[in-house]
Amino acid sequence: MKDESSYGAFSIPDFQFSFQLYAAHANRVSSRWSYPMHDHPFFEINLVIEGSQTFQVDGREFAVHEGDVLFLSPGIPHCSRVSSSSSMTYFCVHFDVNQRYFFHELNLVHPTKWEANSEVAMQLRPVLDEMMDHARNDGESSAGYHLRVQASVFRLAVVLATILAQRADERSHEEYEDHGGWTEPKDVIQMRKMGYLEKHVQDLFYEPADFYDETLFPNFHWIFVLSVYGGDSHAQRYAIKRIFTEILIEYGTPVVVFDERVITCVAFIRHFTLPDVDALRGRIQEQILSITPGDVEIKLGGVSPYLADVGHLFRQSLQDENSFVLDIPMSHTGAVHPLVRSAVQYLRSDYWNPDLSLGLLAERLYVHPNYLSNLFKVETGLTFSQTLTNVRIERAQSLLKESSLKIYQISEKVGYSDASYFARIFKNVVGVTPVEFRDGFLK
Repeated sequence: MKDESSYGAFSIPDFQFSFQLYAAHANRVSSRWSYPMHDHPFFEINLVIEGSQTFQVDGREFAVHEGDVLFLSPGIPHCSRVSSSSSMTYFCVHFDVNQRYFFHELNLVHPTKWEANSEVAMQLRPVLDEMMDHARNDGESSAGYHLRVQASVFRLAVVLATILAQRADERSHEEYEDHGGWTEPKDVIQMRKMGYLEKHVQDLFYEPADFYDETLFPNFHWIFVLSVYGGDSHAQRYAIKRIFTEILIEYGTPVVVFDERVITCVAFIRHFTLPDVDALRGRIQEQILSITPGDVEIKLGGVSPYLADVGHLFRQSLQDENSFVLDIPMSHTGAVHPLVRSAVQYLRSDYWNPDLSLGLLAERLYVHPNYLSNLFKVETGLTFSQTLTNVRIERAQSLLKESSLKIYQISEKVGYSDASYFARIFKNVVGVTPVEFRDGFLK
């Protein structure tokens, strides 16, 4: 029966779209810098901020000057060097697009240099500048920061799609049909499979494994989990990931996950006989120490033959007597919620601020104060106020032991403007006054 009230129906075809960002970074290098010939399964956008850079790409040479943008497709060998007499600064973005038309159109662009005053470069520059600003804040862990980064990545996808759509409209239908037999490179497909596996493993950290299909994971007889705090840059974190992979790959499938400032490796061991895990941990730690400054300790979460134990092994690998974030009680449902972990990180950095409050913290994390308050209680068994007090008193104890500051000075440094009130709170938590605590420590 005809619907007389309908003037027509319109729709957009269903589609799935995934845009994955890898190791976007800015770097300032000397005039002697060069990068050897290599290839990778990512698209690459390289923007020169200052100076000049020369690329050798698949037998062709590109001189890239300030403001120029070079675009490269996956799997193409290339190397680069500084071609100016002074230092050079560049911003590099690696990414993948898991959508056939988008990937195919991008692949047709390779290799291309867009000069600074070209229409394409001027379209790309604002979003690349925005992403570079985010890269300067590497280490930020707030929900707002992560959402702003994602918004910038979406804007990059929009700009690229708009550029490609115009190019596709200008190309003839016959030209497109010439590429009808094209398929995505195998290394790109393999990279995506590993990306999905990393996501599934990370979900195991925070969600019950009872609902997961074991066919989504590699075959294994044993699983062990190692975690390390470290990697001050994208380059270091990916170097640590490479070390985990190269040492453990002969025993099974190592899956490395970046979670805030923690790098965790879940090793799916295919052998019936469990390898010497402590020896492997020692080898990994030795290699990581060779590329990172300061002390680094690999934490072993334990070993199990059951996938359902991964969340527990992950939590065990985070146990560290020097980190309050890791000592707060866990909920019965799994590891501490990422939002609570971010909140406690804020407390540990801003505990000195006497105006620090639940409302201020909720505003930073872009959540309602009531939601954050309830989440604290459910996830840790502590209220926000109890958590903040514990952080402040923990820091006060360190200052009492390690400094000669007066009590009122320590009170101010840990966020209490009233020294008498600080002394009462300290005694409630520790059981003795600050003076008694210091005297007892010095005896």
